[in-house]
Amino acid sequence: LSVEFILGLFAAGWTELQILESYPTLTRESIRAIFAFTVECMQDEVIYTLAPMAEAR
Repeated sequence: LSVEFILGLFAAGWTELQILESYPTLTRESIRAIFAFTVECMQDEVIYTLAPMAEAR
């Protein structure tokens, strides 16, 4: 299972319990490691939010 896959499950609304029950080889510690890895990868990234564009008329 990839980091991207597990994060995608969370993004889709899965809970930690649902993930752990569906993928018994994962542990709470491995899920925490996924988030720690993601934080490390993103620490120097800048994320800009854009204002919604007015709808074309």
